Amino acid sequence: MQTTSMNAAWGYLLGAAVTGISLLFNQWRSDRRDHLRLLHEEAQAEDQWMKSRAEERERWAREDARRWVAERRQASAELLNKLEPWLRHQRGWSQPWPYSTPEELEAERRELRRFDWKEASSQVAAAWAVLEILGSDQVREAYTSLMAQMYVVQTLTIGTIKQDEVDKVVAAMEERFDRLLHAIRDDLGVQGVSAIDADVTRQHELPSRPSNPSTELSAGG
Repeated sequence: MQTTSMNAAWGYLLGAAVTGISLLFNQWRSDRRDHLRLLHEEAQAEDQWMKSRAEERERWAREDARRWVAERRQASAELLNKLEPWLRHQRGWSQPWPYSTPEELEAERRELRRFDWKEASSQVAAAWAVLEILGSDQVREAYTSLMAQMYVVQTLTIGTIKQDEVDKVVAAMEERFDRLLHAIRDDLGVQGVSAIDADVTRQHELPSRPSNPSTELSAGG
């Protein structure tokens, strides 16, 4: 009888132990699942955060690039705008029109000498100070080359004019100015004639003159 009672007690204790172990195991599996789920959710949240950060950095980079191009475009336009009066002045020293009388030529040269090229060069330098920071090495080299040639032109137009020499240096100045235009277009990624140099190209062209004034006068009479 006593043995039966002890067996029943052991059976009860063993069942309780198994039940407890089962409960603990089930709790551990549930906690483990929750832990793994939390780790998965945290990994997903981190991936989403990293993706959002990458997209935000790309957006900032695109905005910075657009602002950079816009600032370079504005600085380039300002430089070309300041260069135009000085370029036009130097082109005026080129070979005079064949039908110009000595009096007309002297009047034109007198007008050219009134031009304040030092003030013009000062304005160009101020405009260049901005583009020098924003522009490429190609633009800087083209600008430096153009400035050197423009000062050569300015030197040769002081005092007695040697027309052949002046024509050569003015032609070289035109070539260097064209190189600057191409460098600016390349810097801005512009193909063909851009909005920046379209106006300058029109200003670059000398105003048309009649091919023969005597013909016009006789036709008008």
